[in-house]
Amino acid sequence: MIISNTMQTKQSFYAAREKLMHANNIAICGHAFPDWDSIWSCLWLGSALEDSGKDIKYFSPTLPEEYFWFLGATEKFHTEWFDPSAYDCIVLLDTSNQQRSMFNWYDMNEYADRIIIIDHHTDNSLEGAHKIIYTTLSSTCEIVYKVLNEVQPDLINKTVATFLLLGILTDTGNYLYWCNIRHALSTSCALIDHWAPKERLTDNLFRSQSFESVQYAWKLIQRSQYNESKLILWTRYSHQELEKVSIDPKSIERWFSMIQSIKHDWIYILFKVIEGHNLLKVSLRTQQDTINLSTLARVLWWGWHKKASGISLPLEDDYQRQMITILEILESNINHATIS
Repeated sequence: MIISNTMQTKQSFYAAREKLMHANNIAICGHAFPDWDSIWSCLWLGSALEDSGKDIKYFSPTLPEEYFWFLGATEKFHTEWFDPSAYDCIVLLDTSNQQRSMFNWYDMNEYADRIIIIDHHTDNSLEGAHKIIYTTLSSTCEIVYKVLNEVQPDLINKTVATFLLLGILTDTGNYLYWCNIRHALSTSCALIDHWAPKERLTDNLFRSQSFESVQYAWKLIQRSQYNESKLILWTRYSHQELEKVSIDPKSIERWFSMIQSIKHDWIYILFKVIEGHNLLKVSLRTQQDTINLSTLARVLWWGWHKKASGISLPLEDDYQRQMITILEILESNINHATIS
C-alpha cells in the first residue's frame, strides 16, 4: 500500500497497526548518518511499542553523533547487521533508499511482507508491505504523530511527545526552513499539550552555541568562495580542525543559518571532512524555487529534499582536489535540476 499526500490514510494506518499489534519482536531502523528526525522518530515509535509490551531493538547503519546525546537514549542504537527473519516486523523510518538503509536488495524483497516504511522524502524507492509517505510534511516525526494519534493516541506520553517535537524542531530549523508551516505548528502545539518541554529543547538546540563556535561560523563565511555565473557559494571544514579549537561539529550548522539570512538566490554548499570515518559529507541548501537539490544531489549519490539535500562519499587522499571535482560535477548538472 502506498499513501502519498492523499486522504486515504486510515486503511494503511490500521493495516500497519495490525502488523505491529501482532508482532512480538520488532526492529526499528533509521538511516545512515542519522539526523534528528531519523533518531527521534525511531525512539518515539520504539518507546510507544515498548510501553505496550513489545520487544524492540533499534538499528542504524551508523551511530548517532555525540551531539545527539543530551537527552540520552541514543545509546540504544546498534550498527551490526541483523537477520531479518528473527523479527516479526521491521519498520524503516525517514529512509528513502537502499543505500541509506541496512538492507541489501535480496532482504528487501525476501522480507517485504514484514516491512513498514514511514517517510517524507520525495525520492523514496524502497519496497514494503505498508508504505506510508507524505512528501508535503517537513518531518517523519509529523507522520509518526499522525499515525499514532489516529490508531492509539493513549500511547502519546511526555517522552514520546518530546522525541517527536525534537524531530519537528530540527527538520524545520525551529520553523525557519521551508515546511508545511500550518501542519508543523499544529502538530507542535498538540505535542506541547502532551508536556513536551519546548523551551528546554529550544535552549539545547538553538540557544547553546558558544561564542567560539559563532566566531568559527564567521570564519567559514570569510573562507567561502562562490561561482557567480552558477550562483553557487561554498565553504569547508574538517573535524580535525574543529577538535583543535574544541568546537562541536553540529554547531557549524549555524553557518547555514547565517548565510541563508542573506537575500540571494545562491545554492549553498558545505563540505565536511570527517577524517575519523574517512568520509566527505556535502550538504546543499537553497532558497530558490526553481532548483531541486534532491535531483542535483542524486548525480553523485542520493538526494533528500528540494531545498535541502546531502551526499556522503569516501574521503580521498587529495580531498581538496576531490571537493573541486564535486563542485565541477554539480555546476555542470545544475540545468538538469532546474524546474521549469
